[in-house]
Formats: sequence, structure tokens, C-alpha cells
Amino acid sequence: MTKTAIVTGACSGIGLSLVRRLLHDFDSGEHQQWRVVLADINVDSYKAVKSTLPHLTRGEPRHLFVRTDVTNWNNLVDLFRTSFEWPGDGQGRIDFVACNAGIDDHALKNGLLDDDDGGGGEAVPTQPDLKVLQVDLHSIFYATKLLVHFTRKSRKMTSLHDDWKPRLVVTASMAAQYPFFLIPQYTAAKHGCLGLVRALAPALLKHEGISLNCVMPGTVDTGLIPPPVMAQWPTQHLTPLDTVMRAFMELIGDWERAELSRGVESDVPDRELKNGCAVECSSNWLWYRDPVPFKDESMRFVADQSREEGILGQFASTLRG
Repeated sequence: MTKTAIVTGACSGIGLSLVRRLLHDFDSGEHQQWRVVLADINVDSYKAVKSTLPHLTRGEPRHLFVRTDVTNWNNLVDLFRTSFEWPGDGQGRIDFVACNAGIDDHALKNGLLDDDDGGGGEAVPTQPDLKVLQVDLHSIFYATKLLVHFTRKSRKMTSLHDDWKPRLVVTASMAAQYPFFLIPQYTAAKHGCLGLVRALAPALLKHEGISLNCVMPGTVDTGLIPPPVMAQWPTQHLTPLDTVMRAFMELIGDWERAELSRGVESDVPDRELKNGCAVECSSNWLWYRDPVPFKDESMRFVADQSREEGILGQFASTLRG
């Protein structure tokens, strides 16, 4: 059975590396096969890489490009609908979504600390540009909503096994856990991604059969870092793309493709279904990170009451009827 994947931000960096990993051809035909929908806002980037990607398997296309602005709801609706309706083996099913598209703050202070008139006038400050939050965080909510919709549609239309569990993986960052001082809006967005994964994953798996996880890479040399910075960056503090690919493959349960990342160590190498996991990708290691531990029982109690079986969870269920 061929599986269908959507990768946003698919034509460069981590996204392109993920596309290549999914489309990797093994010597034998007994391995899991993927077909991939590449979603990117830059059409020229796709044109530049199109000829380098495997195109056909048994006469069927292996990849498809859909120009997508992830901040635009209608663009994402079109992306998911196109992926769902893509003819061939895998039609009517979306097995994996990688929410990978991302940008960072365009200015050192991102307009938050700038004083437009030097503090001496009456002019109203310029409204901050919050595009980073829209791309890096808001779009994840859109994609989650759409995956739930099309997963329900698949279950109604096709005779899928009960153990079919689509996977949603978010590209967060080490900035999801630690402050990254130069780009506060990016840091806030990535913290939000981590919060969404940990808060939503249990209910999403229980009620929709969808697993939700995130990867949190350190500094990855994707060719986008300015050369003067790279010249000063110690190689031992770079994270290879292979490490990040191993994390993705573990989270979607494709262990054959995970093993292509030779020399990468994981502190949770079991083959169980992963859900609500936040995987820090550092150098050649994958660290499955737990939430911050509670300092006292009062805070633990408050957090536990937000679970479905807790006081707040039970109250919310009565409001929903």
C-alpha cells in the first residue's frame, strides 16, 4: 500500500530533505512506499528541484506540487482536498502531514522595541508585523483542523483498518524550549507549537486516531545561514539533517527509513506509537523531552484537572452536551 504525505515548506531545507527521505527507493520493492504532495509558496523553488526527485513508480506519479501560502485558509483547504483526491494508490487518504513551513523575525527587534519617533513626538507607533506567528503557529491550527476533517472523511468512505493512525508532525525548534534572544516572535511561536502538541495530542489520538508530535532541531546547516556566521560556528554544535530525518521517521513509524540515518542515537529507540512527543535534535542525538516537572502538588493538581477525567474536563463535557 502506498501512503500519501503532505510536506509544507517542502522545496528547501528540512522540508526538501524530508521529501527526499520519503521518496527514497530501496533495492527491493518490499518497503513502504510514499507519494508526497509538496506544498510551498515559492513555485521557482519547486521548478529547481523537480527534476531531482523520483517521479514515477509503476507508472504512477510519486510527487505533486501545490503552491500554498500556509497563512491562507483557502490555500490550505485546496492543498488538503487536492492531496485527498489525488488519483492512484493512496487516493482518499492522508497518512502523514509535516507542518514544516516557517520563517523567523525579519528584524533584530522585530519592531517591538523600536521607537518610531525617538520618543519625542506624538506619533502612534507602527503596528508590529506578526507574520511569523501566522506562518509558524497559526497555520498549525489550520492544518490540524483540516487533517481531522479529511481523516473522518476517509474513515466514512473507505474500509480502513482500526489501527490506521495518520501522523501529524510539527517542525518546532530548540527555541520551543529555550529563549532564542534575537528572534522573540519566532521563539514565542515555537513555544506555542510545543504547547499545542502537549495539550492536544492525548485527545487527538483518543477521539480521532491521529498522533501529534514535534521535532525541535538545533542549528541545522541548510545553506540559509549567512557565511560569516557559519565561519564562526563550531561544527560540533551543528545538527545534521540526517538527525532531523531520523526524528521524523521515528515519529511516523517508518523504521526502514529511520535506519538510513546511520550514526544517529535516540534515547527512546523503541518502535511503539509515538504521541505527544517533543524530540530535541542535537548533533547526532535525539532526546525525547518531558515537560517541565511540577515543583509542588498544587500545580500538579491544577494541571490534572484540565484532563478529560478532571474537574474542568468533566465540566467542559457537560457544556458540550
